[in-house]
Amino acid sequence: MIKIRNSFANWCRQQKNLPVVAKQTVDVLSQTIIHRECSQAYKQLSTRMTLNLSKAGITDLTPFSSLNNLRSLNLANNQITDISSLSSLVNLSYLDLAGNQITDISSLSSLVNLSYLDLADNQITDISSLSSLVNLSYLRLSSNQIIDVRPLSQLRQLKGLDLSENPVDDTRALSNLTNLAFLKINITQSADIPGRLLAQKQDKPHYQRVHALSLIKTKPVETVQQLSAIS
Repeated sequence: MIKIRNSFANWCRQQKNLPVVAKQTVDVLSQTIIHRECSQAYKQLSTRMTLNLSKAGITDLTPFSSLNNLRSLNLANNQITDISSLSSLVNLSYLDLAGNQITDISSLSSLVNLSYLDLADNQITDISSLSSLVNLSYLRLSSNQIIDVRPLSQLRQLKGLDLSENPVDDTRALSNLTNLAFLKINITQSADIPGRLLAQKQDKPHYQRVHALSLIKTKPVETVQQLSAIS
């Protein structure tokens, strides 16, 4: 296979020699711009700040690696497994990767400008790489296989967090998230929790930290008392 330098223009010029999955990505990207000549196409793409390519049948993200001017990227509901090529997109503030087949998110640790990240409906177990994303305001992790949420304790700017449909076993780390206004998580025996967290009490204002708490009944886990630590 021919080794192609890391630029969309080169990917475009060598399109006939690309693996099928990479060629598909180049085709999809080419359809988002006016110019079809490779140098002009790259010039136009390299200045783009927003791309919405949900449900585009994308598997290979390698052609994205040189598009480091992007601020917003929607790749939801594709067939993506490897996101390592996104590590160079350090200007991203919005990234949607929901509905793919991702297991390894370690390459996201460099995207420290992210304020919104959606990783729902993947196959993620380890979220330790998210601890560096301290500018995150909204994080969606629903429908994965996450047990340990301790890496989230560093994300003190979080305002919205969705952990529903995960087998989370300990929520004490969430007590650090003092800006959290929305939390969605699976838990049992939750009847007393919403009142304690949602009701504003003049004599106990420290109970008002989470303004919208969604607790979904699931198999028993010992987290009811731990959730109260958020207050």
